[in-house]
Amino acid sequence: GEGGAALRIAGEDATIRRSEFVGNHASGGTKEGHGGGAVWIEEGEARFVDCRFTENNLTARVSRQGGAGVQVLKGSAQFERCRFRGNSVYAPRGEKPYHYAGGGAAYVLQGRADFVGCRFESNRAEVSSGNHGGGALYFYAAHATLTQCEFLDNEARQGHGGGVFQADGRARLENC
Repeated sequence: GEGGAALRIAGEDATIRRSEFVGNHASGGTKEGHGGGAVWIEEGEARFVDCRFTENNLTARVSRQGGAGVQVLKGSAQFERCRFRGNSVYAPRGEKPYHYAGGGAAYVLQGRADFVGCRFESNRAEVSSGNHGGGALYFYAAHATLTQCEFLDNEARQGHGGGVFQADGRARLENC
């Protein structure tokens, strides 16, 4: 699908507890901001507690797509004790360069995200051009807080920020 292969939250509130999102794949489609290999949140609010995002994939097709695990577009999300492992976003070189693509685990575009006690391991962003990266997390024009999170073996291939990439907005990391 064009984003959120397992779950889409649009303009609504949702709480998801003790759930696993494994092996989902999405193609970002033709609209900017439509991403999220497993979960896509657009103008909604979501809370994830004790969830696992494992081996999800996203192939970005245009700019501002990412988040093999989750993409938040103009919404907000809270993640408590969640695990992101082995998620990958790929943006192949096309006729036009992709800008602002990445975030192997999660991508937040013009929204807000809070991560508490989360673990990011072996997530990848492989993007070929433009302002890109964030092996685990990518924040663009977003506000994010990360508290007591672990980052292990994340990688931005041909990009910036193996763990976290921030473009515009504000990100705060505490005890990570």
